[in-house]
Amino acid sequence: MDHTKPLSPLIDLIAKEFPQFYVSVFTNGMSQTIIPAYTQSDVRPFEVCFVPRLQMRGLPALLYYKAEWRALMIAAVDWPEQVFPALTIHELGHALYHRQGRPSATAPPTSDSYIEEEITMHELESLVLNSYSDGGYFQTIDELLRKYRISDTRDLDRLSTSENFLSLDKALRADQTSVAVASILAAQHELAVGMRFIDATEEDHARRLQKKIALYRHLRFGR
Repeated sequence: MDHTKPLSPLIDLIAKEFPQFYVSVFTNGMSQTIIPAYTQSDVRPFEVCFVPRLQMRGLPALLYYKAEWRALMIAAVDWPEQVFPALTIHELGHALYHRQGRPSATAPPTSDSYIEEEITMHELESLVLNSYSDGGYFQTIDELLRKYRISDTRDLDRLSTSENFLSLDKALRADQTSVAVASILAAQHELAVGMRFIDATEEDHARRLQKKIALYRHLRFGR
């Protein structure tokens, strides 16, 4: 792959919006700064808060954007090198939309607006995963779609097996990761496969988006 080409304008926008970070540690329900941001007064630094293993109980996810703190929360686990940047850019995308005041950032989780934002971030995540795997991620997805002769989104459930997800983990060199991280990847794989199929079979942008929203709603809420 040509790594000199930008993956997405949205990634460039995220980089410009969050040029400076400061690092904190989550302790007893509060964050304590350990590495301050050295920045100019006109730049608003962004908080990256690490959560030690003993403080992880009750976290909604191992890596997520905490809107109330406007911070990226990261559990102190062994993150695969190929995976961590993709998950991080996904959550920074949510942080960007929240900072911009987009309605989707505060919409109900089952609404089309919320789901459309999630789709945008998962597509961004897929691009980064594919880049870090030198094209292997999308190549493996396409091979699976051909192998199972998927012709309709209703057929995608046949593809959602631990063996197939492991092949995608291997494409990312993340097949030796923890069960917790593997489960995060499985959710990403399932959605990425479906979105890849929709992109290949639906030319109309509006219908393509509606199919992705329906797919997300089915996978996440069983609807």
